[in-house]
Amino acid sequence: MSDLITVSRFTSGTNKKNLIKSFINLSYKQKKEFDYSASVKKYGNYLLIPVTCMDYNDTSYGWRGRCSVTWYVADLDGKILAQFQ
Repeated sequence: MSDLITVSRFTSGTNKKNLIKSFINLSYKQKKEFDYSASVKKYGNYLLIPVTCMDYNDTSYGWRGRCSVTWYVADLDGKILAQFQ
């Protein structure tokens, strides 16, 4: 699994053509047995990046498994300003 999550900019929207640049690299250790997803939301001059980790084998939280979210706040230049869970 990867140790980085990369946030990139494209001019074409969702088909990932015309890469402008990869401007944020988040150091994030990942394990094979978990599922990960990330998204980016822009709020004013800031980017909010939630990284969700799902453990479907942990039934102590019910049939859906255990979910944990790590949040990153970045400026529009890609500098990480804060991280919290």
